[in-house]
Formats: sequence, structure tokens, C-alpha cells
Amino acid sequence: MSLLGRRESDRQVAYLYNYAFIDAVTARSSPIVSSESLKRRLDWIGVNYYTRMVIAFSASGWKPVPGYGNLCTPNGVSRAGRLCSDFGWELYPEGLEKVLVFVYERYHLPIIVTENGVADAVDSLRPRFIVRRLEAVLKAIGRGADVRGYLH
Repeated sequence: MSLLGRRESDRQVAYLYNYAFIDAVTARSSPIVSSESLKRRLDWIGVNYYTRMVIAFSASGWKPVPGYGNLCTPNGVSRAGRLCSDFGWELYPEGLEKVLVFVYERYHLPIIVTENGVADAVDSLRPRFIVRRLEAVLKAIGRGADVRGYLH
């Protein structure tokens, strides 16, 4: 698959996993059922973010790559050398910044991070996790995203 084809496939996967529902209740078109009564009624968007998904492409389509995102060994290290939670979810704070900026640029609505946390029974990851996520939020705000709240 060409680089252009991979980028388009990447956009399609991101759309289906992240934006199809929001598009259905905004003025944008969506392949899922949309509701005319809900269009243009959003006051803000809630973002739930935990980790990333890395995908591989082939002639038959795409699939998630083990060792990244939520496909890691619990309490292990991802293939990228990042720590993983009790659930085996890779810690990837840069993804939060990217998502917040993209969502704001796409919808131009205020954002609240409504879910963001880490499975960490002994609290060895949590302190650094929270600081790194708040840094990502500040970076997104610095890039123009209108983030109004963060719930851990």
C-alpha cells in the first residue's frame, strides 16, 4: 500500500473510532444514523482518552499492532519503550494533546476531558501520569484548543 493510501486508511480508522458519532450530532455528515433534532445542539464536547492505537496495513485491510496502545503486557513496557498500566495500556500522553487539538479544529466547540485515568493499583504510575496529561492539556491550549476542564 502506498504512503498516500496508508494515510487515507489511517484517517478512515480514526474517523470511525473517534469522530463518526460526533459528526452525526453536528452539522457534519456521518455514515451512521444522524438526528436532525440533535444537530447543532452541542454546547461542548467531552473527550475520553486513555491510550493510542497503532495500526498495520496490508492488501486485505488494517489491524491493530500488538505491543502498542491497549494491546500491551499488563505492567510491562510497550514496543516503543513506554510503561504500561495494570490493564496493559501504553502510557501515551502526546495522544491527548493531538486529540484535543484535532477535535477543537474540527468542531470549534469547547472541550472537557471527561475521562482520563490509569489502572495502577499501587499508585506507582499515577503521579507522573497526571502531571504528563495536564502538560498535554496545556500544550493543546497553547496550540489553540479551547479546553475548559479535565477530569481524572
